Amino acid sequence: MTITKAILQQRREGVGGSDAGGIIGVSPWSTPLSVYDSKTLDLPPEPEKDVYWFGNHGEKLVAARIWHDLKKAKGSRGHKLVEPKSMIWHVNGWAFGNPDRLLIDKKNGHQREGYECKWVSRFQSHLWPEDGDTANLPLYVFAQAFHYLWVLRNAGLDGPPLERWWVVACLEGFDVRYYEIPWSERVAAAHEKALRRFWFDHVVPRVPPPHTHREQDGRALNRRFSHEVEEVLEASQSTEERLERCRQIKIEIDRLHEERSLLRNDLRVVMGTATRLKGSAANVSYKRPRTREKVDYKGLVGSLGISPKEISKFTTKQSQDRRLTITIKGE
Repeated sequence: MTITKAILQQRREGVGGSDAGGIIGVSPWSTPLSVYDSKTLDLPPEPEKDVYWFGNHGEKLVAARIWHDLKKAKGSRGHKLVEPKSMIWHVNGWAFGNPDRLLIDKKNGHQREGYECKWVSRFQSHLWPEDGDTANLPLYVFAQAFHYLWVLRNAGLDGPPLERWWVVACLEGFDVRYYEIPWSERVAAAHEKALRRFWFDHVVPRVPPPHTHREQDGRALNRRFSHEVEEVLEASQSTEERLERCRQIKIEIDRLHEERSLLRNDLRVVMGTATRLKGSAANVSYKRPRTREKVDYKGLVGSLGISPKEISKFTTKQSQDRRLTITIKGE
């Protein structure tokens, strides 16, 4: 589905499959707070990345492979594999799905199966289990696929309810794997409870969920407090306790860094001129790094006779988040 401004606005009006993992707390890319912000704040669009481009176009290749496999297994007879042109809403009015593909009965238009298509890079392929091993599927993928199954079963559509959803992943461009997500009343109850609590306890009353240690929450808080006011606050008792804990943690981190540095030097002595060491807990490599080349931009600009004004045409300025710095007293 092509993501338009209208669709982005619709996504703010409910909980979708890509939101589910963040709300439940199993997504590596989002948290309850970051999902909350996406529903309540006018956020700038995410910058285009190659990974998104390959993911979108890779979805089409995965769908083509699904249809190929269906025809090979004679599962395509009387059916068609379609990409939904609009969002599908749960009857509750606050949950929706954007399925990648649906297998439709040509005679009556009933949905038979749903498919989530994943194009997995070599940097993520190690996280995916063997073909059919749904139990070890990344949890955020399971949450997304089950969300679609839950929505489609409760969208008021004609026909028998779907009994399963498929996740079909192509790893590194050639390794295709299928994972079956069966319907479960128990999982559905827990899924709906978590999403309902998030929507009605946080989004509807505009009460942000608690922040966590995650980097995504740090960015979300920087976004919320992007403005600055020259003001000095006096620490409360609870804040003093947090600062004291920060001091203790830093002392422990410094001690661990020193211990680690000593252990690394011990290993240098043990290895001597050897390049590799094998152990039961870890392996060690002691080799020269590759020669790094660095462009002397100042010299290059001087040799080309380019003025500073001309250089500014080829430079871009990026706004930075506010930086939180803790200075430990007495150091």
